[in-house]
Amino acid sequence: MLDYIVEQTDRFVSSKPKDLRKSFGQFFTSKTTARYMAGMLTVPRKETISVIDPGAGSGILSAAVIEMIEKNHPDTNEVHLTCYETNSDIMPLLEANIEYMTRTAKVKLRITIINENYILEQSDDFSGTLMASQEHQ
Repeated sequence: MLDYIVEQTDRFVSSKPKDLRKSFGQFFTSKTTARYMAGMLTVPRKETISVIDPGAGSGILSAAVIEMIEKNHPDTNEVHLTCYETNSDIMPLLEANIEYMTRTAKVKLRITIINENYILEQSDDFSGTLMASQEHQ
């Protein structure tokens, strides 16, 4: 799964001028780094796991996490993945990669893509304002 996502991402990157990529601040996680980061996660032994990817890009890190869960957590049968991404240029690739992951994953995937900035979306929870969630006060 991850190999396919990386291949699609490389194809996308090579189709865009470097100036455009730099203007968006796009840096895609390498396959090696994605696998390393996924391996650092502590995943609860549960049938259903929820994961947030706060800067999904093309879905490379999400794919690495799903692969790691499939390999190391056989008791997990469903993953709820929430991907945050603001770049409309990468969104079609993310959506296509998510569709691929859903078709090929060994676990059931429930995926939500949110076209918002994760940090700004959560700002009330971290700022202590009146709009903050009661859990975080």
